[in-house]
Amino acid sequence: MVNKVDWAEHFKRASFVSSFGTIDGLMSVAELKDYVAAKDFAMQHLGQSYADFSPTWVNEDSAAFIDWTNDWNDLQNRYNAARADAESAISVASYLPLSDANTPADPPYREITLALKQVPGQITKGDLQDLAARLQSAGGTLTTIPAPQPRANTDADLTAMNTLAPVDALAGTASTSVYTTIGIIALLVLAVIAVPVLAPIVATAIAVK
Repeated sequence: MVNKVDWAEHFKRASFVSSFGTIDGLMSVAELKDYVAAKDFAMQHLGQSYADFSPTWVNEDSAAFIDWTNDWNDLQNRYNAARADAESAISVASYLPLSDANTPADPPYREITLALKQVPGQITKGDLQDLAARLQSAGGTLTTIPAPQPRANTDADLTAMNTLAPVDALAGTASTSVYTTIGIIALLVLAVIAVPVLAPIVATAIAVK
């Protein structure tokens, strides 16, 4: 049994600015925009599939139709509440001196995810994926149009990693060269020191024989 959540209370913010963290490992405003676009697409097309199939479904299995419709309305309420919070975050970010890719927006990103998938790690009745599967199982047709894809350079961490990779590689090569050179010099110095010391010992040993 999944506990009912007061979504209006769950998504309420006194001040969104205070919820911004560091960009390291967190979702950015740019990623949030892409995520909202993709989930808007999924919600709109599921709604359209539902509308197209409703006249047939309500006559074939009214109980399943009503149950699905109730879950669909709940999902829309959750998603719209989370989406409103995301839009607030995007609006606040427009006044900040950082680019969208460098402005953290992890809380609203996670809220969108939680609205669509109520329990992390599992499919729950009323989730977006659950509703899509039930509609299709009942005979509805889901869209095959590809969803919007993330734009380039929206992940600050990935961008930084890709930017620094050549530098790291160069540094690694340089370090290897330095250590190799130091090793050769050390061997030469050891040889210079060892030969004068060992020569008399070797000569004495030969003479004794």
